[in-house]
Amino acid sequence: MFKLIKYELRKDITLYIIIFSILFALEIYLAGSIFFESDTNLVISMLLFMLCGWAGIIFLMIMGVVSYARELNSKYSYMTFMTPTSSYQIVGAKYLTLFIMTVVASALYMLFIYLDVQLALIKYADIKDFAQLLDELLNMFSGTGIADIIVSIAATVASIWVSILLTVSFAYLAITLSATILANKKGKGWLAFGLFVVIRIVTAIITNYIPVFDFGDSFLQLIAGSWLVYLFEIVFIIGTYIGVSELLKRKVSL
Repeated sequence: MFKLIKYELRKDITLYIIIFSILFALEIYLAGSIFFESDTNLVISMLLFMLCGWAGIIFLMIMGVVSYARELNSKYSYMTFMTPTSSYQIVGAKYLTLFIMTVVASALYMLFIYLDVQLALIKYADIKDFAQLLDELLNMFSGTGIADIIVSIAATVASIWVSILLTVSFAYLAITLSATILANKKGKGWLAFGLFVVIRIVTAIITNYIPVFDFGDSFLQLIAGSWLVYLFEIVFIIGTYIGVSELLKRKVSL
């Protein structure tokens, strides 16, 4: 499995270098704007960092799907699935590589945001004073401080991130169906896409009816309150992994 993950990383190394280089460049631009207190550059760099940062993480996931589709439709890459290696190991390596790179990119992105905020509080005294005043007003009128809002946003982002991974896993399943069971069907791509949309809509509807518990306002408590939702989504991700692996094991042929 480790060798397969190394192969996956090496295969898309150029893409990873480009995305992480852009992220580091934007961070240098933003941190520099804060350090030198350049208001115009601060606004521009902040917008670019916020938009391009998340876009880059989502792009990582999308390219993982595109790369998989390219492999199934390329005779040369197709040979990957015809080796004696278990299809579970091959697909597992793809899932794990995508998961690892997404986690690393997300963690790095959040770390940069934290460092930038700390730098801004040091360089801009007015921001710190305003933040304290806003925190006091929020606590006075709603009993919720800035820290609580940030924690809620972080928990929401974590939920969205898991949901995106679930969507990506469904895309893997749709692509595999198109290349196996539906390979000889007319309009196989549209059939697979339609199935993908239906499954995603159904899971989204079910998720909305899963109860969320109120364990508290900390990040871990908010995450714990949605444990049934996460469990449901993780079970589906594991299910798509098994489904994709079995389809490749039984249905792939040259």
